[in-house]
Amino acid sequence: MSTLSVVSVKDYGAVGDGTTDDTTSVSNALTAARAAAKPLYFPSGTYLITAFPTVQDQDRFWGEGRWLTKILYNGTGTLATFTGKQFLEFRDLQFYATAAGARLLKLSGCFRCSFKSVIVRGNHTGANTTYQGQVGIELSDNTGGTFFTDCDIQNLGIGLRTSCIENEMAQCKFTSNWKSLYGIGGTANAGMYLVNVEFVGGTNDQTTYAHIIIDGSANSWSLVNVWMEGCKYGAVVGASGSGPTQFAMTGCKVAGRTTGVVLNACLQPTLLNVEFDQDQNSDTSPTELSINSTYCVTGASINCVSTMQDDIQFSVYPPYWFVVRKGNVHIGALDAYAVGSVGTSVPNKDYVDYRFANRSAFDASYVHTLGSVARAAGLGTGGSGYRFSQAKTLQKITIRGRTADASGNLTVQVLKNGSSTGMPSITAAAGSQVSGVTSYGTWSVAEGDILTFNVTAVGTTPGQGLTIDLFGIGAA
Repeated sequence: MSTLSVVSVKDYGAVGDGTTDDTTSVSNALTAARAAAKPLYFPSGTYLITAFPTVQDQDRFWGEGRWLTKILYNGTGTLATFTGKQFLEFRDLQFYATAAGARLLKLSGCFRCSFKSVIVRGNHTGANTTYQGQVGIELSDNTGGTFFTDCDIQNLGIGLRTSCIENEMAQCKFTSNWKSLYGIGGTANAGMYLVNVEFVGGTNDQTTYAHIIIDGSANSWSLVNVWMEGCKYGAVVGASGSGPTQFAMTGCKVAGRTTGVVLNACLQPTLLNVEFDQDQNSDTSPTELSINSTYCVTGASINCVSTMQDDIQFSVYPPYWFVVRKGNVHIGALDAYAVGSVGTSVPNKDYVDYRFANRSAFDASYVHTLGSVARAAGLGTGGSGYRFSQAKTLQKITIRGRTADASGNLTVQVLKNGSSTGMPSITAAAGSQVSGVTSYGTWSVAEGDILTFNVTAVGTTPGQGLTIDLFGIGAA
């Protein structure tokens, strides 16, 4: 590296022997690099830093190589928190945490930061649980446009944790993390886009519990050409009746010791050309797919295969999924099978098209309170309710506001033809009123029935707007 194009930390007293505290030297060197509009350069060595220097927009940190330049952190807190910064750049270096409970990097409200050929690692192994609290990278507070390219995240309790949307990773590898990539649920924001990413674990469940976890309401996730192995679960999507809006896997390979992909809750999951294998360290025959039919009502699985059996059975999929597998197709509740000579496919003569048998999906919304109006007790702005022109079976009813109450709960009693009998009362705490709260069940309505929605309780300083979303099945 030409000394004319960078500012070296060693020119400002950094030793890089792994024992000398280089914190002050690195900070002074960063000030000089910024003044010269040059990258801060770490030659080969191990630089002990107790606190990362304060950064500014467009600061650049370069090393001599990911295994040659190491930034060592022995503390139990967070090495670096970047808040509200843009265009930070890290390349050809390594961040290494040694203490249990440490977190290396946190990006809060940052945009367009990049990591290229960077290693982020800790001390987690399958030998014990000591280092399961280590976190490599955390993305929070709407951090977006973060790019990870040719990076390695390894031996951490949580490799990367995110509550943000629009962050991307390509040509990267997660190795031997307890939980490799963790999407924080509940905010409806967490989402990642992965291309050509490899997830590998160890030979037992103590090394890697799951490679991808999305623990509640989240945004869109896309996995393209992703490899997963050496884990108890490959991906666990959604929890407690809520999950991401989309979860898509394309051209992926999954080998989990217990289950490859667990779809607990997702508005629209899509699996395309996914291969499910048995992990070489499986104690028993694992399950390829587990799908919760209540919270993953619709989805698509196209050309997914299993090396553990002849094919993934149709019974694995909920009835309203679109499924294409070897020689047969399942469309909603419409089945078609390959029959006759090779290369000839015709529908089974006994198939039933349930679109004409009262089985198509039904989706509607009713505005109880306009978005600019504060919520109040009662039947709302209109009050006339939603009238059904055909019989339906409702499966989900969601209440959501445009803004939240200052505190307290919003409660809505659903009424059918003026009666609450058999109909749900739905309560949303202030923190859930914008993202929405859903009640699941089975409620039949006949042609001509009217649903009204009575607000029985509002919180302190009520928020604005109230919409009720209805989902179910019924005649087309």
